[in-house]
Amino acid sequence: MKEVRWLIPLLLGAILLAGAFLILRKKPVPDKVTPVIPRQTKTELQTPPPEEIVEESTPEKTALPPKVEKKRPVEEEIFDRLLAAIQSWDKDRIRKVLDELLAIITPEPIPDDQNAAILYMEAFDKLSVLSDGEEAAIFSFNTGESLSEEQKELLRRYLEKNRTVIEMIEEGDQRPGCNFKVEWSDGYFTQLPHISRMINLQGLVLLRSKLGEGEDALRSAEIAARFGDSLASEPIIVSQLIQNTLITKSHNFLQENWNPEEYGPAFTNSLQSRDF
Repeated sequence: MKEVRWLIPLLLGAILLAGAFLILRKKPVPDKVTPVIPRQTKTELQTPPPEEIVEESTPEKTALPPKVEKKRPVEEEIFDRLLAAIQSWDKDRIRKVLDELLAIITPEPIPDDQNAAILYMEAFDKLSVLSDGEEAAIFSFNTGESLSEEQKELLRRYLEKNRTVIEMIEEGDQRPGCNFKVEWSDGYFTQLPHISRMINLQGLVLLRSKLGEGEDALRSAEIAARFGDSLASEPIIVSQLIQNTLITKSHNFLQENWNPEEYGPAFTNSLQSRDF
């Protein structure tokens, strides 16, 4: 298994670098061709009358500004070094460059008391198990079907059972950072258990926004719109796709349920000021 884990990032790096090399390499410069000067006839070679000779003024040469060399991006330099290391077949050299690349893409650690991920994971563990009726009602809600009054009442009781979970989500939303402490060095074997949990927690928040009233509905709608931020720093395409899904889902919900009386100017300005 260790050998497999060693080969996979090596092959991945080689594929990425080959693509980068094909894109970034310079186009070949065409050979210079000496222009063919047509022969002039005897008449054409005769000197024109003096009055027709026009002296050309020599333009003044403008001093060119000093050439400033652009600094290459750190990522480009590391990829070049990785390519050179792969070509050398030196395992220790390759591992050293890969570790440097990993250090660049790994999100910065966040203290637990400032990390929203701690509360989100605890909240998911406290989420109550769905009954058959609750699961059917939530399925109808997620698929956009109209809910009967009986289903709405069933889901309101479900939200009440998960009041503590919602409070933990609200507290996590107030924290400045979110890092789920994923072991990115595992490569293709990286575990991402928080992905499905974040989808479920956002569903709970959207449900509360749909069935809640006043400040509760407003606060839940705003939290749901920010849920995608929790995955913004993760250096993997799966997380970025789920981030886009969370943002899209919250925006679709707002478009379908927008109520100017409930979602006033303050909430509108809050959404417009954010970079989604």
